[in-house]
Amino acid sequence: MLFIIFIAVLVLGIVLLTTDYEIMGTVLLYFGVIATFFSIITIGCMYDKSDLTDLQTEYLRLNYIKEYATEHQIDINVTTDLLEDIQEYNDKVILRQNYHDNFCIGIYIPDRYDELETIDYDVMMQIN
Repeated sequence: MLFIIFIAVLVLGIVLLTTDYEIMGTVLLYFGVIATFFSIITIGCMYDKSDLTDLQTEYLRLNYIKEYATEHQIDINVTTDLLEDIQEYNDKVILRQNYHDNFCIGIYIPDRYDELETIDYDVMMQIN
C-alpha cells in the first residue's frame, strides 16, 4: 500500500506540473521520486535470503536441542533457557509472517517466511 501511495504521489506530481499548480506539482514530484527510490531500495534489501537462512538454521538447532532435552531429561535450568530461546524464535517467525500479511507494508516483506514453522514446546513444559 505504501509503495502504491508513493507511485500515486509521483504521478500526481507529474500531472500537477502540467497544470496551474506548478509549485505543488514540483514538491509532490520531488517527494514522490525520493519516496519511490527508497521504497525500491528497501524492497531490494528485504529480498536478501540471509535472514531466512539464519531462521532456518535456528529452527534446526532448537529442534535438535529440544529433542535431546526431551530424551535425556535435562536439568530444569537448561530447559528454561531453551524454552526462552524457542519462544523468541517463534515470536520472530510469527512477527515476520504478520508483517507480510499486513496491507500497508506487505510488499516490503517477502512471502518466504510463510514456509517457516514454529516450534511446539508442549513436551518441554511437561519436563519442567
